[in-house]
Amino acid sequence: SVNFFEQGMLPCLTSEGKIIMETQSKVAMAPDGNGGIYPSLYKSGMLSDMKDRGVKYIHVFSIDNALVKPADPVFMGYCLSQNADCGNKVLWKAGAHEKVGVVAERNGKPCIVEYSDMDASMAEKVDENGRLVFGAGNICNHFYTLDFIEKVVVPNMSNMYHVAKKKIPYFDKVSKKTVKPTENNGIKLESFIFDVFPLSVNMAMLDVSREEEFAPVKNAPGSSSD
Repeated sequence: SVNFFEQGMLPCLTSEGKIIMETQSKVAMAPDGNGGIYPSLYKSGMLSDMKDRGVKYIHVFSIDNALVKPADPVFMGYCLSQNADCGNKVLWKAGAHEKVGVVAERNGKPCIVEYSDMDASMAEKVDENGRLVFGAGNICNHFYTLDFIEKVVVPNMSNMYHVAKKKIPYFDKVSKKTVKPTENNGIKLESFIFDVFPLSVNMAMLDVSREEEFAPVKNAPGSSSD
C-alpha cells in the first residue's frame, strides 16, 4: 500500500525573532526543509504505522534522480552487513569544484560539508594517488533503521534548524496590504535531511557509479554534473 504525508511548515520571523504576518489574520509560513521529513513521519503517524507493520529499515532518496533504485538490495544489504543505523550512497565528484556537498568527518562524527563552505584548497586537496580527499559527493540517497529515526533522530530535531534570510511577503499596517519586498526582510527556519548524520553511531557509506545511479533531472541538458 502507498501512504502520503505532508511536509511541515514553520512561521517566518523578523531578524529580531518576531513572527511575520502575511495578512492581517494570517501568519507567514514556509516549508521546514527536506529535514522536515523526520518530524513529519512522527506527527503523521507514519512511524507508528511502519512499526505496526513490522518495518525495520527505510530507504529515503531524492525525487529528482531518474536513476535511483528504490529499496536497492545491494545498498540495503551492505548497510545491514555493516550493522549500520544510518547509511549514505555517494559518488566521487566529477571535478574539484562540482557543486555538490561531500561526506566528511567533524569532531569524529560523519557530516555533510556543502560545496559553498569549502575553499579552493580544501576542494582541490588530493591524496598520494591523486584522488580528491573530499570527493565523496552526497546524492541524497539514505538508509535508516526505524529505531534510529524513532529513538535518536526525532527526539533531537528541535536544535537542528538553520537560518535562511529570505524575501518574505508581509502585511503593511499603513496601507493595509500585503507587500512583496525586493530585499531580504526576514528569516525562514529549515533543516536538512543530512543534519542527523552526526547522531549516527555506525554510519555506512557505499560508493556507486555515476553512470548507473545518478541523473538529476533538475540539471539542464548538457550540464557537466550529470
